[in-house]
Amino acid sequence: MGTDDSCMGYIHDEISRAVGLPVELGGIPLDEIGAAGYGLAVCADVAKDYVQLELEGARLTIEGFGSVGKHTARFFSERGVKLIAVSDSKGTIYDLKGLNVEELIKIKERTGSVINYKKGEALRQQNLPTISTDIFIPCSAS
Repeated sequence: MGTDDSCMGYIHDEISRAVGLPVELGGIPLDEIGAAGYGLAVCADVAKDYVQLELEGARLTIEGFGSVGKHTARFFSERGVKLIAVSDSKGTIYDLKGLNVEELIKIKERTGSVINYKKGEALRQQNLPTISTDIFIPCSAS
């Protein structure tokens, strides 16, 4: 947690093995393709039957909208899950009707924070755990 491909390159140099290597060392850009977010969505595909949760229309809240959180939102939205709240280190944005994931990703990349998304209600970061949701995923609050 909290590592990137360059960190994994240093680990590989020291112990001759590591996952998540930089492309220059033969690795795959896991953060760019959203491997962790995809894994979370696949876990939800499996878990839904055990907790009697229909993914289509389920409400999703994500703490942290960085390299894992943004891809998690994207892969869940492809399954019909509605992102209703997301936070980063600067605050929380909330809309019970749903946040536009692609637009939110662009805003986060362009401005550095989800709080610049104008179609939702801006809340303090501490408010995120109090939001009623079907799925809560804690990612890094970048």
